[in-house]
Amino acid sequence: MYLSLASIYIDRGDELHARTALNSYLSQRPLNTYVAYELSTAYLNEKKYSEAKDMIEKGLASGDSSFTDLLRFNEIVLMEVDGQYEEALNAVEALLKQYPENAAMKKEYDFLYTRVNLHTTPVNPESDALLHDSPSQDYTPEPEPEPEPEPEPEETQEETQDETQDQGSDETQEEYQDE
Repeated sequence: MYLSLASIYIDRGDELHARTALNSYLSQRPLNTYVAYELSTAYLNEKKYSEAKDMIEKGLASGDSSFTDLLRFNEIVLMEVDGQYEEALNAVEALLKQYPENAAMKKEYDFLYTRVNLHTTPVNPESDALLHDSPSQDYTPEPEPEPEPEPEPEETQEETQDETQDQGSDETQEEYQDE
């Protein structure tokens, strides 16, 4: 009953009542990975990181393996919060080998990859230098290329034929007028 109640609270986004229902469940039964996952998620959402870490560790040590992947995912999120991007990236890579179709893990991998593999060269060094009120030491502006002159329009055969016909008819008109 407490798990069903907790599930309803979780669906509603009510972490406080969900946590209360899950703790009531734990007062009657041993910890399993599902309850540890839900409680650690609630703690993460409430930014209670030490409680989340404790619940993840207890869940992983519980002997139940049904929701281990989700607990590991929360562990990765916790590493990310602590700024341990390389460790989190290594952990999510390991999880992706086991669960290659998991979209949330792929998204987390992409995010962590950008944190670990930062580019040190600025994308726009000139504006970055302006933002920091210091000239960029590596930046030398490239001269802008001069625009190429536009080609003159070419006459088409039809235009040339029209002009010739027009000229011919003018000449013919002049001949008739002379006569």
